[in-house]
Amino acid sequence: MACCMLIFVYLTDELSYNKFNAHYNEIYRVNYIKHGDGEFRKSANTPAPGGPAIVQDIPQALAVGRLYSRGAC
Repeated sequence: MACCMLIFVYLTDELSYNKFNAHYNEIYRVNYIKHGDGEFRKSANTPAPGGPAIVQDIPQALAVGRLYSRGAC
């Protein structure tokens, strides 16, 4: 019973991500995949020119927000 409750709480949290925003269905996350040394790492951090390039090249993109992580490698 406890496992089912934990799974339910986890799924509820995951499915409610960004639902506080009125236009949550229009929010997208762009991931950056870095590969080298035989391994792939996916990150939400993208190169600095990525934001302006998205707004310039994709007419449907209204705005871009950036994620900065001090501890990122």
